[in-house]
Amino acid sequence: MVLLNGKKLKYEEGKIWLLRETKTKPSYWFELKGSVDISNGYRRVKINYKTYLYHRVVYYLHNDGWKIHDSSMDNHIDHIDRDRLNNNIENLRVVTNQQNHFNTNAKGFSFHKAIGKYEARIMVSGEDNYLGLFVDEEDARQAYVEAKKIYHAM
Repeated sequence: MVLLNGKKLKYEEGKIWLLRETKTKPSYWFELKGSVDISNGYRRVKINYKTYLYHRVVYYLHNDGWKIHDSSMDNHIDHIDRDRLNNNIENLRVVTNQQNHFNTNAKGFSFHKAIGKYEARIMVSGEDNYLGLFVDEEDARQAYVEAKKIYHAM
């Protein structure tokens, strides 16, 4: 059990539970389901009138020394399998903002109409890096995949 924003929480059976304490009735555990934000696909929950991302709460409940309120660039929680609704603790890890962006479905190449070839590129530390021009789409994709292994390794 962990205290967050003045409320007692626990993680059990893959769910977040909040202890509802009242003066007139016995206390009981209530499941925090929250809702999915349609603009970005992340589940959110309210705890004592403050909104939290569900996956950050799950991570905090398993790692209460982690600073849940730290929104710095070095304190993101990444969904390893890229599924924003898979909030199992095994699927969550602390990463930097840059590492979090590495874990995307970017294809890393596009067709350059003027030249008539595929161009591959990769972002590293905010810089766009040119990987070359390729006749075949598969060659451009492979160049990006190889560069991703080098530059986006975690």
